[in-house]
Amino acid sequence: MRNLGTCLLAILLFAGPAIVGVGVGIWLHASQGLPSKMVVPIMASVIFGGYGLLVAGSFVKRKAEQRVLFEVDDEALGHIQVHRKDWEATQFVATLNRKIKINAERGEDVPTPEQAVLWAEIANRLDDLLAKAHRELQKDADSSSGQDVEFQTVELELVEVHLSSTNTFSFYLEVTRLRDRLPDGFYADFSYFEVIEAGYVH
Repeated sequence: MRNLGTCLLAILLFAGPAIVGVGVGIWLHASQGLPSKMVVPIMASVIFGGYGLLVAGSFVKRKAEQRVLFEVDDEALGHIQVHRKDWEATQFVATLNRKIKINAERGEDVPTPEQAVLWAEIANRLDDLLAKAHRELQKDADSSSGQDVEFQTVELELVEVHLSSTNTFSFYLEVTRLRDRLPDGFYADFSYFEVIEAGYVH
């Protein structure tokens, strides 16, 4: 359910050029009276051309969104890289004794006052929040028993925090030794500091 909308959009985008190509082929054959041996190559050109434009457009858009526009230093979040739509910081967390990523949508201020307050509260409650995430992910750990991706919840390490809105955020966790087998890791979505959904990132 988490990625249903994204999957449906991807299906529509993927099917789009094929639908257009078939439509063009039918129209050419019906209205222009072209033989099938000419219609098929034209239809194939439309389809592959459409997919080529989709891939090129996606690549250009991704590059534009990932480009660092400017950088700022924040007292709580440290050094922040600002992109067109969002920002990202790499923060050393004393509780974890290592660095993690923190990101959020870009607002008028970077970070916004609400984002700064939310991160401070998360950092203050981090042990308790991680315990809640681990409890919610226990079912995934149980279902991994006896498989080549078997793990314990204590192995789940927080690697990224996404700040969504007021009192809404997500944790992204991974098992370091299983990074090659479970590259997408796990997530726990919070609202008002309670887990509302958690599981493997599909």
